[in-house]
This record gives sequence, C-alpha cells and structure tokens, in this order.
Amino acid sequence: MATTAEKLARVQADLVKYRAARDAILTGGQSVDIGSRSLTRADLEKLQAYIDKLEAKEDALLRGNKIRVQRLVLRDD
Repeated sequence: MATTAEKLARVQADLVKYRAARDAILTGGQSVDIGSRSLTRADLEKLQAYIDKLEAKEDALLRGNKIRVQRLVLRDD
C-alpha cells in the first residue's frame, strides 16, 4: 500500500503531464494536419475535468483527508 507521500507524488507527477497536454492543445490547437496525416489531440473538456479531479485529490492529500465540520445553531429569538 502506498504512503500518502507516494500518492501525493504520483498525483503531482500526473498533474504536470496533464497540464502539459492541456497547454499543447491550447497553443497548438485541437488537431494538426501534416501532409496527408491528421493528428487529433485529447478532448480539451475531458482533459480539464480530469485535471480538476487530480487537483481535488492533491488538495485532499495535502490536507491529510481531514473532514471539515461546521456547526449550525438555529435559534428562535
């Protein structure tokens, strides 16, 4: 079983790769034609959604998966 530090390192490494892929799409376009060949990169929306999930995982690992509890007190004055 991986430690929290190992999980965090893996998530952060994935984030670097997925952000680089997103940046490649943003700077180079969604698809490229080279002669008679065509290259279509990953779907930008799906890629961004996965980046958001990875960032949420990273935040949870950095917080130590602590659950924040807030108390609400209703009063009838």
